[in-house]
Amino acid sequence: DALMKKMMAHSVTVFQNQFAGDLANKIKEVMSGVPDLLRLLINHFFSHFLAFIIAIFTVWTIHYQFSILLASWIVIFSLGTAFFAKRARKLCSSAAEVRSSVIGHMVDILSNVFSIHLFSGKNTESKKLKRQLDAYVAADQKRDWWFVGMYSFQGLSFVVYQAIGFALL
Repeated sequence: DALMKKMMAHSVTVFQNQFAGDLANKIKEVMSGVPDLLRLLINHFFSHFLAFIIAIFTVWTIHYQFSILLASWIVIFSLGTAFFAKRARKLCSSAAEVRSSVIGHMVDILSNVFSIHLFSGKNTESKKLKRQLDAYVAADQKRDWWFVGMYSFQGLSFVVYQAIGFALL
């Protein structure tokens, strides 16, 4: 209800410049994204934070240097991940925007298929859709490669943490 009220508050030009299916898809993505975000925050962030605190305390009782090393790794890992996540959010948003545009275009093609056939616009619409699909694939690949870099950083940081830990033995 609140999303639709916000959408209806926009000027008419917003609706003239965007596909109806695109706008509907954006609303759907927001509606499905909020519960996912809350679930992620509760299930992963708080549980991992508590696990790290317990791990640091437990390791401290065994040897304080390992505890300092673990705390340092957690800080480096978290800061590096936050850096990657900031850019990843923009890339995900960009990919979602292109995907919404593709879906909106598909919906508009299907809802106007009679006019497309009547005016022999199949080739024109196919070319437009192919360009949009190519842009979607490119945006998805750019996002995915960024995530590969982030996961590589995370894995490498853990390997360095383990190597330093073994060196302290």
